[in-house]
Amino acid sequence: MTNESYKNTLNAVNTMLEHINEYPIDTLEDLQSVLEAQRAFSVLEEIKDDVLAEGWDINTDDDWTMTPNLDGIIGVPSNILDIISTDGDVIMRDWKLYSKSNKTHKFEEAQTCKVIWNLDFNNLTHPLRKYITIKASRIFQKRYIGDATAFSLSQDEETMAKLSAKRSENRTGKFSMRTGLTTELSRS
Repeated sequence: MTNESYKNTLNAVNTMLEHINEYPIDTLEDLQSVLEAQRAFSVLEEIKDDVLAEGWDINTDDDWTMTPNLDGIIGVPSNILDIISTDGDVIMRDWKLYSKSNKTHKFEEAQTCKVIWNLDFNNLTHPLRKYITIKASRIFQKRYIGDATAFSLSQDEETMAKLSAKRSENRTGKFSMRTGLTTELSRS
C-alpha cells in the first residue's frame, strides 16, 4: 500500500476501533501488531467483499469477454466476486466457467458475461468507502462488544452512508429512469 492509499484503510480501521472504545492506531505496523486492529481489518475486508458483491457501477463490467485457453478452459481470475451470463447457462464452478446445458468446462468460443470485480478498499470512491466502513464498524461492534443500543444507533448512520453511496452511484452510472438499470440506449 502506498502512504496515501494506506491512510484510507487506517482511517477505516480507526473508525471501527472507535466504535468499540479502543485507541486508534498510527501505522501499518500497528495494524499488524494490535489484535483489535487485526480483527477490525479482517471485518473491513469481509464487509467490503459483501458490499462489492452487490455489483456497483465502479466494479461491474456488463459485457466482459472471456476467452478459452488452448484446452478450451476459461479460467476465472481470483479477483472476480460474481459472474452472470447473459443466457443463464454459463456459471462459475471450480474457478472456471461451466456450461450447465453441455455439462462441461470446455468452450470453443469466447463467452461474454457480466463480471463483478473485487477491488481494493483504497481504490473505491469516498462514499462507498464510508458506507463499507460504517457497516463494518456496526458488525465489528456487534461481534466484539454486543451492545444492542450502540448497534441500533449505528444502523441509522449506516443507512445514511448507504444512501450517500447510492447517490454517488447514480451520478456515475448509466441508468434508465424507468427501470433504474443500465440500458443499451444510455450507453451510446
